[in-house]
Amino acid sequence: MLEFYMSQGSACCRKVHLVLHEKGLDWTNHVFDPRRGDQLAPPYRRINPNAERQERQRQAIEMGLDAPAIPATMRRFDKLLGDMRLNGLWEENRPRVSDWFARIQARPSYQKAIVENASPKVAQLMAENGRTAWPRLKTML
Repeated sequence: MLEFYMSQGSACCRKVHLVLHEKGLDWTNHVFDPRRGDQLAPPYRRINPNAERQERQRQAIEMGLDAPAIPATMRRFDKLLGDMRLNGLWEENRPRVSDWFARIQARPSYQKAIVENASPKVAQLMAENGRTAWPRLKTML
């Protein structure tokens, strides 16, 4: 059986959850909070003995949008979307992304991986921080 260690606020973890559900795989889920230092606990250290997190991740968690790598990361992401012909994602009115997201939300895997697995506290925090951060993120693009 697969063992999956995830952080509630991680988009990467959500993507893995979607894939696990899409493929119908069985796994054991272990939720940890890196802000609390859960990565230092023995179960997590078995798979990551040094309890390392990349420096950029640490800075992003601790410093948020003030982390030094954020502007360059946003520009790389914007370029990647442009290269993929998805640069409309950053436009104020983005119907193609909205349509795509509606199709994703209609999938059973979305309900299981995202809706049923969401922490209400984390979801509220992300929504509040997203609304606050968006004007600043737009200036980085």
